[in-house]
Amino acid sequence: MPASVAPLARTLLIAATLSLFAPAARAIADDPLLPMIRRTDRYLQEHAVDGVTMDWRYSVIPSEEIRQTVVCQLLAYVELARLDARPRLRTEIVRHADFLLPRLADVRSFTPFDGMLAYALLGAFEITREPRFLEAGTGITNDLLAIPTGECVLNGGLMVAMATAEYAFLTGDVPSRTKTHDIVAQLAPYQNDDGSFPHWCVGSRDIHYTGWMAMELMHIRRLQERAACDDYLQRMSWFLEGRIDASGRSVYEEPCPGVPGCTLYFYSRMTGCSFDLDSRGWTVEPAYEALLFDHLGSGQYGQVMAFLDSLEDGGTIADLFGYWPPPEDPEYPWTIADTSVVCMSINLWVLATAVADRVARGLPVDLVLDVYDAGGRRVRRLAGGVFRAGTHVIPWNGRDDRGRTCGPGVYFARFEGPERHDAVRLVRVW
Repeated sequence: MPASVAPLARTLLIAATLSLFAPAARAIADDPLLPMIRRTDRYLQEHAVDGVTMDWRYSVIPSEEIRQTVVCQLLAYVELARLDARPRLRTEIVRHADFLLPRLADVRSFTPFDGMLAYALLGAFEITREPRFLEAGTGITNDLLAIPTGECVLNGGLMVAMATAEYAFLTGDVPSRTKTHDIVAQLAPYQNDDGSFPHWCVGSRDIHYTGWMAMELMHIRRLQERAACDDYLQRMSWFLEGRIDASGRSVYEEPCPGVPGCTLYFYSRMTGCSFDLDSRGWTVEPAYEALLFDHLGSGQYGQVMAFLDSLEDGGTIADLFGYWPPPEDPEYPWTIADTSVVCMSINLWVLATAVADRVARGLPVDLVLDVYDAGGRRVRRLAGGVFRAGTHVIPWNGRDDRGRTCGPGVYFARFEGPERHDAVRLVRVW
């Protein structure tokens, strides 16, 4: 929050930049969004080893575990660093990206799912401008460009599109821009009439993967294909809004209208895709829904976010809030943690995306700006009320609240928002 003195006018101008931790006005009373980000971040910091926090399931599928922990943590810190230039966030980005670089051969899957990895490394370059991150992200992106577009479908395809959209943004690469457009365009036939998407099998409906793909589309739309993404997102929101009960939980089945003994299902395994996952009850699902609802102004944001808040404790969440599979199920190792670094890391990225989206939409914030003397006494309230995110220049004419001229000396301008406070030292020289 820089300050300058205009000698002729004898007026102090204070420019207050409203950044990450003084974000948009709360969508609901006591919105848990920012506190949840802070608690999850704190837990990951306290349990980091070699600069990152990993999940015990690394030995099961290394590429899957790292994609859902280290990569998601990196993506979250990139989102936050776009809004707040504090050195600590940059340090986290460098640590996580440098952790990935020597392990690329082991953690890459050489499938469209490497799109998240490329997107994260390219984001690390965007923030730090360290060439090694661009070099690594470029190599993976080139491999993604070589995958036939027809094989880049649904959530895996959107991972590719996130990477190619970011690469086109950073470099102006035309083939990457074209790849992004083609992937987004070919998504249309997969969207069901009710707005839902499948995970694997065409025609099946899946709450979880509809929410996950909504987040991917939101990342893509910031860079490219805004109109197409908006159309998908609106229809996805209509579907998801109809699948939430009063407590904020997803409802995965309901009776068929007018057909006794018939049930409609809304997770892939039970909607004609028997080999697919049982995607019910993952604790990241409410975060996907909250992100989309917040973006579109849905009134159901509050109840879904409150439900997610009820699942979180000190930054930790379990894998599932229900629907545990039997031990013989191949998914079992991925569904039994009561403290899931996988789900916490994904949640951190999703919630950081929500904050970035709010700031990008220029939502208003509540702030107070006061001037204090060197003894800590408040001499003047310069601003108090609702401001939109951005830079605001607020003048001080050197007088206190009673209109009296303040003498020469040291003063402090203190800015306070919902989740952050800052102070800047000022010197009045006459």
